[in-house]
Amino acid sequence: MKFKKEIPKRLIITSLLTILIPIILIVTITFFYVRDSSIKIYESNLVEIAYMLEPTIKEKLFSDDEIKIDEYIKSLKSEKEFRLTIIKPDGSVIADSILDPTSMENHKSREEIIEALNGQIGKSIRYSSSTEEDMLYISLPVYDSFNNIISIIRVSLSLKELNSLINRTILNIVLISLIGLSIGLILSFYYSRYFLSNINEIKNFLKELSKKNYGKKIIIKKQDEFGEIAQYLNVLSSELEENIKSYKKEQEEINTILSSIEEGVLVINSDGLITLCNQVFENIIKEIDIINKHYWEVVKNIEIVDFIKNILKTKETQKKEIYIKNKNYLIKGFYLKTINEFVFTFFDTSSIKKIEEVKRDFVRDASHELKTPLTAIKGFVETLEEEIDEKKYIEIIKRNVDRMINIINDLITLSKLEDKDVVLEISEFDFIEMINNVIKIFSNKIKEKNLKIKIDTDNYNTKMKGDPYKLEQVFINLIDNAIKYTEKGEININFYLKEGNAIIEIIDTGIGIPEEYLDRIFERFYVVNKSRSRELGGTGLGLSIVKHIIALHNGKIEVKSEVGKGSKFIITIPQ
Repeated sequence: MKFKKEIPKRLIITSLLTILIPIILIVTITFFYVRDSSIKIYESNLVEIAYMLEPTIKEKLFSDDEIKIDEYIKSLKSEKEFRLTIIKPDGSVIADSILDPTSMENHKSREEIIEALNGQIGKSIRYSSSTEEDMLYISLPVYDSFNNIISIIRVSLSLKELNSLINRTILNIVLISLIGLSIGLILSFYYSRYFLSNINEIKNFLKELSKKNYGKKIIIKKQDEFGEIAQYLNVLSSELEENIKSYKKEQEEINTILSSIEEGVLVINSDGLITLCNQVFENIIKEIDIINKHYWEVVKNIEIVDFIKNILKTKETQKKEIYIKNKNYLIKGFYLKTINEFVFTFFDTSSIKKIEEVKRDFVRDASHELKTPLTAIKGFVETLEEEIDEKKYIEIIKRNVDRMINIINDLITLSKLEDKDVVLEISEFDFIEMINNVIKIFSNKIKEKNLKIKIDTDNYNTKMKGDPYKLEQVFINLIDNAIKYTEKGEININFYLKEGNAIIEIIDTGIGIPEEYLDRIFERFYVVNKSRSRELGGTGLGLSIVKHIIALHNGKIEVKSEVGKGSKFIITIPQ
């Protein structure tokens, strides 16, 4: 009921103010404009009259006495509407067209007389006690031949007619405005009822819409703005009904897809509210009915909360392995810019981890078991080598046994690095000192190939942090490869500290690696040229070991290469 009463009242008040405010402004502006314009015209006329009378008055001042001057001034009253007064410089009145000058008080203090005595045309508007009305006064000084003021001509005019004219004008404006106001109020009342009727129609429609009754339509017969709004709302209602049907269908399809996915799925908006998830995710966190709740309300695992928080902050794609209630999960999170939401998948890697663990144990155990007989075979081969003159086949056996032992040693190393309990012995060491020790290991090979080794650093500080033993394995593998695959030229080793990272670059001028193989060179047993690798004694595990050690340091390794020009390995290790 309040809604129905308030709107007409507001419309009528608004209409009243819309009409009254301009009326008040027009009346005020008209009053001042007409008054000021009329007074300026009157002033101009009175000044003109004063100048016209000046020669005659000056002549009579020198030839006649004051009585005759007064008689002359009074004779002018019958012809003109203005009042004329002749005043001496001392303020005494000589003549006046209305009153007896002897009965009039001294005028020296009058504003217009003071201005005239200062050589100006005096002007003043004030109430006259003698005529009992507002008067406009103009005073003009009269000079003798020596430029001395001998009298003042004052011409005045009643403003009674002017005030009457202004009042009539304002009255006419007010009457016209009142008529307009009445018409405006009648129209406002009519349109307020029409407006209210349409508003109520729209309100009832929206109320039905809020109740999900999309069949309700607005009926407004007039083809005005309300008619257009009604058409738009009816179309909107129909489209909304169709969209909701489509949305429900899509939701059913999404839920069907989500329920068939074996991984846990979680979707979060930028405010941290869960907008979508599947049953698998709810089972992982042991919670139900989590839609439209903040993720930190339902996820109790601190690692998951921190992971989600980091992705919401950076909007970068990330993945992490997390242990949740006796199970291993690989969590991947990424930002979908198109919908401004974040998607997280939870992949149960427990069975894969178990298989990897079994495989790792097998490799480790098999390697240890194979190492013992191979070492024994090597010992017998060395013994036979001393006793047999034909050493060709013995050397082949020996070389292959050495290669098998190297493979087994690398397998054991790799197995240890993949162990989840592996611990890094982090300490600070001098990179230059370590790299020089590594180069000494290969000094004979470097001399044989006549290779140049250059070490460069742009820092006075060459200290870095890491596991010295494991990082030494990295540099041994990379420099060994650089020497093996570089027949001539040089190997450059660069070291510098940048943005909290130690950057190591190992650059050779060797045979290079074809671009299509760059993504696979860190895989186990993957070699670009198998025959050359066997010839040089490679195991195919060196770069895999390198990558594992760098990963344990939370670092990364990149490779750039061009066939025939060489390769560049770039290692980044956080400090």
